[in-house]
Amino acid sequence: MAVLVRLRCALVYSVYCYSFYKPKNQVIHQSLIAHNSHFVTLHIDSRELILKFLLKAVTFYLLTTSIVLADTQFNKVGEARMEYLFWDVYDAVLFTPSGNYSAGTHPIKFKLTYLRDFEAKEIVKATNEQWEHIGKKELADKYDSKLLSIWPDIRQGDSLMLVTNEQGMSTFYHNDEKIGEINEPQFSSDFLAIWLDEKTSEPKLRKQLLGLSLIHI
Repeated sequence: MAVLVRLRCALVYSVYCYSFYKPKNQVIHQSLIAHNSHFVTLHIDSRELILKFLLKAVTFYLLTTSIVLADTQFNKVGEARMEYLFWDVYDAVLFTPSGNYSAGTHPIKFKLTYLRDFEAKEIVKATNEQWEHIGKKELADKYDSKLLSIWPDIRQGDSLMLVTNEQGMSTFYHNDEKIGEINEPQFSSDFLAIWLDEKTSEPKLRKQLLGLSLIHI
């Protein structure tokens, strides 16, 4: 549905742009017939109009993509609290448009609200350790520097949130303010696997996030 909305908006805007620039192109064509000596200058002007049209169309598409994502209605799949020994670490909540999770389906919103202070390097270290636990050790070298450049130091009550678009591209938010992007579709799946993979170190937390904790076998 979101894709159709964007395509429809882009089509309407393209028709608008074409109708706006078409009279100018006609004037240029008539001028070419009457003034051959100005062919080079007028030809450049025509190309500039085309480039402006393309730039406006692309800009509009990108804007509508952002608006559609911002307007996506997310529903909670599940939530859980991460605990370590005697300490509460963070509250995690998983959202999708349908309220159900299916691996590889986007968009997704995953929010962590921290209950203690952590330095960014501690969070990255914990992430790397969890990737190693689920058999994805190579991701530590691949994303270590990138995550350190995006994630800030965390104070109690702060939140870190991952939001993916329909293509699986990742955007991180700190207290609902955008702080960085990772434009690799596979990253979001690898990151969420820390909590949602069957090999996770916290199977109870996984069940709660997936809304399976109330299902009894």
